[in-house]
Amino acid sequence: MDVKLNAKMKGLQTRCIDCHMPGTANTGGGSVTTNSNVRIYGATSPASPKVDTSRIHTDFTCTFPATTVPTGDVVNTVSSSWAGGTSGSPQTIPRTGDRAASDGKYYYTFGSGVNINMDSNKVISITQPVVFIFPSHAGVQSIHTSSNANINVTTGKTVEIYTNGNIALDSNNSINIGND
Repeated sequence: MDVKLNAKMKGLQTRCIDCHMPGTANTGGGSVTTNSNVRIYGATSPASPKVDTSRIHTDFTCTFPATTVPTGDVVNTVSSSWAGGTSGSPQTIPRTGDRAASDGKYYYTFGSGVNINMDSNKVISITQPVVFIFPSHAGVQSIHTSSNANINVTTGKTVEIYTNGNIALDSNNSINIGND
């Protein structure tokens, strides 16, 4: 398996936590950060060290097609970061008072510096189709989860994420459709 990142994101850091990656890690100039549970290796790599630096390349290039960020006729503004709730009482999206656009989706625009940042078993439950738009997050986290935090999406619903920032799912986390 090769992990490759967009070369337009020059300087982007890649974090691999608790994973084994046979193949190579490729960036467009950014670094690859790992912890003690990570192994990046190939068929001829020695058992130690766990990260075979000859398998990390920083000269990856790629051109992705332009993406058009959708605009709903109704947009819900997010002005403070979301941290999730507990598994017994998750933060539910849409929130009370949020309005759906005419296409039935709930559009959320996150202001500069406003993000989704969850840790320690926190949960967000998405119960309707949503679109998250992070327009001013270049070089910073748009979504970060750690320590068993999860975003659960009700079966049959969708979540679309548009960001110019970073998304990090660390330490046993997921964006999970239908709790699969």
